Amino acid sequence: MIVGIVMTIALIIGVGVYIRIWHRLCHIGKGYAKAMQQSGATTLMKVISDVYGPRAEHLGCALSSIGIIISIIS
Repeated sequence: MIVGIVMTIALIIGVGVYIRIWHRLCHIGKGYAKAMQQSGATTLMKVISDVYGPRAEHLGCALSSIGIIISIIS
């Protein structure tokens, strides 16, 4: 009986924390989306290129491609 009550309370607290985390992540995402829209860039790599230069853009594209290949293999 007590174990069931404790598990129910833990579930309610866990769901509340989960909802708060997603709420905050949505706010962070809105901030990034607004910055992307204001920059006029169509991709994240374009923003990286504008801020850090074309070498960073090439490195970002290469790392992104490696990550995609790893995801496909796994």
